[in-house]
Amino acid sequence: MLMRIGLVAVALALVTVLVPVFGSDGTVEPASEVPGDTTIFGFVADVSTNLEKNIPFGDVVVTLYDSDRVPLGTCVTDADGRFEFTYPDGTGRYLTFEHERYTVQTLPSDMVVVDGQFVRFDIRDGMLVDGKYMLTSVASGYSPVGMRITMVEIAGYVYGKDGSGRVPLEDAQVSLVSSNGETTYAYTNDKGYFSASCYIGTYELTVSCKGFMQSSTVEVETGDNALEIVLERNDYSLLFGLDTPHAGELIGILVVLTVILVIGLIHTMGKRGRVEIEFINDLESPREEEVEEDLRYP
Repeated sequence: MLMRIGLVAVALALVTVLVPVFGSDGTVEPASEVPGDTTIFGFVADVSTNLEKNIPFGDVVVTLYDSDRVPLGTCVTDADGRFEFTYPDGTGRYLTFEHERYTVQTLPSDMVVVDGQFVRFDIRDGMLVDGKYMLTSVASGYSPVGMRITMVEIAGYVYGKDGSGRVPLEDAQVSLVSSNGETTYAYTNDKGYFSASCYIGTYELTVSCKGFMQSSTVEVETGDNALEIVLERNDYSLLFGLDTPHAGELIGILVVLTVILVIGLIHTMGKRGRVEIEFINDLESPREEEVEEDLRYP
């Protein structure tokens, strides 16, 4: 009886082991593997000053995406420009690198920019270093992710209303204020055209020109190069064709000059009209004899 029980137990054990290996049709099926994790790392360099001398670039925001460009995680590069991600095998596919005023300029051969922003990467066994895939060289090496300060043009035309039409305005001042308060100026040529090189970002644009009202503030972005700004003529000309603000400035200058002139004239006239007063005593002094006589006969 005990022998039968033992044989049944052995048979059950064999069935348990062999069933996952052999399919219903008798073919051998591979054993299922438990998904593992993949770790990648790399380095970012600032190549703005000299492409031959890379500088480790810290504080770069690096984001990892899957094949559908769904974010999987974000990190910030350290002082050595290093970033690192660990994710389930087969899910990581794209990276983005973000830093104010900078864009990606150079990449290792296993990386390529897609749609102007996403960096697609591939991993292979030759990249393994201590169990992690090294996507780039170190920041000071020949093939890190290189980022560079980028300036982009903002350009357009400025016109002034003239009756039912419009005319190009020359010497109009275009002011571009960045999000951190820095101002860039540009001036129009005889065709009303202006162009300004600005760091990548959003700017508040205003335009002013003599004889015309200042434009309202317009939000623009780097890369906008077909702007058209139309200014309204200022109908409140007061003096010599000047508008109110400029006429006020001129009047103030004239008042100051007048005051200075009046003070100068008063000072000059005071010098010329000065009279020296001399006291003259025309009375004869009493004779000594009379004085003595007065003393003798009081």
